[in-house]
Amino acid sequence: MKTLHLQIDNSIYGIILSMLRGLPRNKIKIIEEKPDNPQPANIMQFAGQLEWPVDGVEYQRELRD
Repeated sequence: MKTLHLQIDNSIYGIILSMLRGLPRNKIKIIEEKPDNPQPANIMQFAGQLEWPVDGVEYQRELRD
């Protein structure tokens, strides 16, 4: 058996992992290494994409009424 090390961009990591998991289990062993210093998630990538269930200002007005 041979060992292959890959550096894969986060955007295609899931795709590559799915492809590898589709191979026969007795022919491949997937060993994931976690980085020593994981990068914190950038929540700004979701700015403007999240929809809140209520408008805060409108909700407060309704409470006051």
